[in-house]
Amino acid sequence: MVILKTAILVGGAGTRLYPLTNYIPKALIPLGGKTVIDHILDYLTGYGMRDMLVLSSSDDYPALSNHLGNGLGRGLNITYNVQNRLGTGGALGAASSSLTKTFVVYYGDVLVDFDLLSEIKFHRDHHAALTITLSNSVPIDYGVARLSTEGRVTFFKEKPVLPEYPICTGVFIAEPTILSYCLLGTDLSADVIPRLLQDNLPVYGFTIEKRHYDIGTFKVLEEVRNILRHNQSSEMHGNLPEETPNTTSSRNS
Repeated sequence: MVILKTAILVGGAGTRLYPLTNYIPKALIPLGGKTVIDHILDYLTGYGMRDMLVLSSSDDYPALSNHLGNGLGRGLNITYNVQNRLGTGGALGAASSSLTKTFVVYYGDVLVDFDLLSEIKFHRDHHAALTITLSNSVPIDYGVARLSTEGRVTFFKEKPVLPEYPICTGVFIAEPTILSYCLLGTDLSADVIPRLLQDNLPVYGFTIEKRHYDIGTFKVLEEVRNILRHNQSSEMHGNLPEETPNTTSSRNS
């Protein structure tokens, strides 16, 4: 089994969940009897990941470190890199001295369940600098239309799933070479990935059929709570249902 260090990004302010996040970090919100970060750790340890680097803001660090500690009681090694809010790219760059080999990046407000080891193998087989986990099953939040040249609507669908435009799930496999692009104040998706593509670094997409859940809004938070409640009442494991990934992925270039 391939074991990689995982950088868990939990430094966001959680403004869309205000006022809840004024009292508790988003990663510590309870869901189905466990906190969000506990669900994430359960998922990662299920694939053998035991070395966790928590990238936290200075505001959230006391509560997170009090909850997680050093991980020894969980059979984990949990360390921290604490900064002011630097952006997702900036947080990774600030922790570059701890990320010297291939590593996993996991956004701390995302829940998803797919075969992580298959993605790691895909990443290594393709000699990627960065592999983005992309879902084919995420509905868009708005209605979309197609227009004729005269402006007549020829197609309309409310909140469709568009598999030809797979959605970034907030999970990545990365090489240390990307960290030089992770400058102060940069966002991994908005700033770093476009620069990697501009410089022709090998960026690949690993597509999965199952959707992810970004618990950054009250709507999705309630949706996930209902899923977990259903799973528990059906005597299923308290994580999201498993689904086999589609490994017919393609390079982004």
